[in-house]
Amino acid sequence: MVTGSPAISVDGLSKRFKDFQAVDDLTFEIPQGGVVGFVGPNGAGKSTTIRMLLGLIRPTSGSGQVLGCSITDPPGFLHRVGALIEAPALYKALSGADNLKVFATLRDLPDKRTEEVLEIVGLFGRRNDRVSAYSLGMKQRLAIAIALMTDPDLLILDEPTNGLDPAGIIEVRELLKGLAQSGKTVFVSSHLLSEIEKQAEHVVVINHGELLFSGRLDSLLAQADQKIRARPERPEDLSSLYGCLADAGLSVEAQSDSVLVAGNEELAAQVNRLASERGITLRELKVETETLEEIFIRVTNDENATS
Repeated sequence: MVTGSPAISVDGLSKRFKDFQAVDDLTFEIPQGGVVGFVGPNGAGKSTTIRMLLGLIRPTSGSGQVLGCSITDPPGFLHRVGALIEAPALYKALSGADNLKVFATLRDLPDKRTEEVLEIVGLFGRRNDRVSAYSLGMKQRLAIAIALMTDPDLLILDEPTNGLDPAGIIEVRELLKGLAQSGKTVFVSSHLLSEIEKQAEHVVVINHGELLFSGRLDSLLAQADQKIRARPERPEDLSSLYGCLADAGLSVEAQSDSVLVAGNEELAAQVNRLASERGITLRELKVETETLEEIFIRVTNDENATS
């Protein structure tokens, strides 16, 4: 549920390391509540941005706020933030429950919170097992449990599914969706665009430290290009199919056994008619819409071409 002021807002946020511009004039804000995807390829500046948001490094210029407090004053907001920005540092010889009790002791938290977060992350039944016996996905959920110990309003996770197998990725995905449904804001960075597409409501896309998009995921997906794939029944008709569509002024791209025509489903009937007039029977005629990953590749390629 989106409520109140932004969970995170940045204005002209930049970070330069000597001759390297890691983050360049980022300006965006994200609402409270839900899963927010922080998307970009490796080296895009995601981790640097997160470290600035958490007060671990100072920006070269610009400003930012987390839960209404300036990022120059981390004590003002860190008690309301849970974060996982590196591989989890867990005591493998201890049980999952004992790992959390160590953290609870350090933060002067009640023991009952240990059981509560183990239930939340789905590890209550394995709480007494040594962490050395946990799968990678279980270890990652335990690390997220540590970040949840203070019952934060905002959870910031840097590549939480990195290195996990498909089962582990699904476990973490479902956990994050559940946390968002409970009212928390989950700000998760990832280069796995298919995962973000399955769980995020809002996305921030960066590349080379620069902002490419910030807004609702459905708004980004609405920018998806559509193409019509036409596959002739007889492979020898492929060249003729390409020719008749190009002659009609359509934007056509040749594939190994089909052609792609730029356009939506309204154009499909014309493609079918043009093929029929040329005596070509189509074995397949379907509209294909870009995925988030394909949109991202196109957008970043456009940015690289103009930079």
